[in-house]
Amino acid sequence: MQQMQKAFTLIELLVVMSIMAIAATIIFFATSPNDRNQLVANAQKEFIVNFRSWQNGVNQGADGLDYKYILLTNGATSYTLYSNAQTVIGSPVNLPSKVTIGLPSGISSLAVCLNNPNMTSYDGTVGKTACWNDSCGLGTYFACQLSGATYTPVNSGSIPVNFVSGTVSKSVTIEGSGMAVSRIW
Repeated sequence: MQQMQKAFTLIELLVVMSIMAIAATIIFFATSPNDRNQLVANAQKEFIVNFRSWQNGVNQGADGLDYKYILLTNGATSYTLYSNAQTVIGSPVNLPSKVTIGLPSGISSLAVCLNNPNMTSYDGTVGKTACWNDSCGLGTYFACQLSGATYTPVNSGSIPVNFVSGTVSKSVTIEGSGMAVSRIW
């Protein structure tokens, strides 16, 4: 008479373990892009909220500054708000882990001006505050971009700013003319 088997054989255990390992690998890689997508979406939304908040603060003129600017650097993991005295205001805003800033091809950094429309400008008129950037100098522009070794004022148009993690990218467009950012989306 044969005895009944009371345990699994080694081969049966190895087959079950390999099936579980394959399933775990598929699940891990299937959810990874979703995590990156969420990180990039959060970075994009946080940038828009910060940008609008800083822009509203400048518009209200509560701190008496005629303008501030946001410095964005291609490949950076943070962005910074500066005062008109070229000093950092608060702490740099860090992006989520593995998320970087991507600027249009050829642009290595971008300073976006936030002007107070109620302040007196350098020429003595109200509502015509000129932006100042060490590199672009005094002028009526809404952004200053660095391409290669050349700084160029941006007087009008739109500039895309990408938030990138691996193959996932989400864009924010900053549009302006003259000395004002007209919209961000």
